Amino acid sequence: MLTRLPHGRTLAECAVLTSDGVKGADVAWITEARIKRGLKGEVLTLAPEICVEVVSPKNTRQEMETKRALYFEAGADEVWICDPKGSLHFFTKGSEEAEAKASALCPSMPKKVQS
Repeated sequence: MLTRLPHGRTLAECAVLTSDGVKGADVAWITEARIKRGLKGEVLTLAPEICVEVVSPKNTRQEMETKRALYFEAGADEVWICDPKGSLHFFTKGSEEAEAKASALCPSMPKKVQS
């Protein structure tokens, strides 16, 4: 992701303050400006531009939908869900419920993660 979006940082296990407490996005992409505006200690009070969740066998669909809604509520522009087969599902601010065909912030991001 970093090479496709060079003007920010990729973070792993990113702590985001939501209305349901602190949630840990598995991966996030964030600009320096947003870090300066939102970082309080070790927690972001403003979600990164992109929050990514990697679905594991123990995750439920409801859990992923809830986290997606919480990240958008906290200010994320996009939420990406990576399913167990490596397929990426993109959701964008303004149409949070409908899956987008591609990322608006990183249109060159492939729909499948290479392992």
